[in-house]
Amino acid sequence: MAAIPKGIKNWYEVLILSKFKCNAYIQPFPSRMGRKLLYITFINNSTDIVKVGSVHLESLNNCNKRENQMKISYEILDGIEKENIGFDNKYKFLVGDFNFSDRETPLIYSFGYTDVGAEVVKKDSTKNSNLKWSTMKAMKGYPAWRPDRITYKTSSKSFGMKHFEIVGSEPIKILDKL
Repeated sequence: MAAIPKGIKNWYEVLILSKFKCNAYIQPFPSRMGRKLLYITFINNSTDIVKVGSVHLESLNNCNKRENQMKISYEILDGIEKENIGFDNKYKFLVGDFNFSDRETPLIYSFGYTDVGAEVVKKDSTKNSNLKWSTMKAMKGYPAWRPDRITYKTSSKSFGMKHFEIVGSEPIKILDKL
């Protein structure tokens, strides 16, 4: 099932593809750029709610807007929709382009969420591990950084990250010819 916002009007849309039957929701943000939270909910085999949200938070010099958009996202994911009352809201994920630098990462943890990329960098003892896990290459006047995030929060004691890798870091060859 694909959850695709109607009336795409800007460059900052988000998309979720799911093989599970799910409910999809859109929450517009206070934004000058048309940013929003798109999230889905579904019930797993254990009758737990799984929520997955996708965002592209405000860019440029809009740190306060970005922080507020993230706060709104986490509050929504932590809540229960009326159709899900009675189920355990156990697994929550927020992914996307947060436009956050490493100095803003503690905000994610302040909401009780885990930043998968930050955990990988902590466990990677190789030299320049932070550079290795950057999803934006260095450009003239700007260092490499990691605006793309995968975050999660769960009440499960057995849930955790086992493996993580960045895929698709090279351009798709067919696009080079367009």
